[in-house]
Amino acid sequence: MIAAVALSLALAVPGLTDAALADWRNDKKYPSSPEFRTWLQTRATGADSEPVNPYYFRTLAVTRKLDLGNQQERHRLGRAFYHLAQRRGYKSNRIAGDEKDGAVNEKITALQ
Repeated sequence: MIAAVALSLALAVPGLTDAALADWRNDKKYPSSPEFRTWLQTRATGADSEPVNPYYFRTLAVTRKLDLGNQQERHRLGRAFYHLAQRRGYKSNRIAGDEKDGAVNEKITALQ
């Protein structure tokens, strides 16, 4: 499963090598290649540039059939997935017994 995700990321994210992905996953070392940094930008760099807002790419991904044989379309889809992964909010209540979650855990217990 992880190998499939890594392959998908390599195809959808420019400048992300297997080594850079392993460093990011294992050592929390963020990729620093110029292609990756450009892919992450949310501002257009020229007057004739297409929109680069991640929400635009998310809209494209659900309203159009993207041609995954086209590198630009793969990068758009990768940016949409990356944006979703960034905002999925899974850390807010995942560790039981943490002092920060005490109030949340008390409310959950009270509701049960």
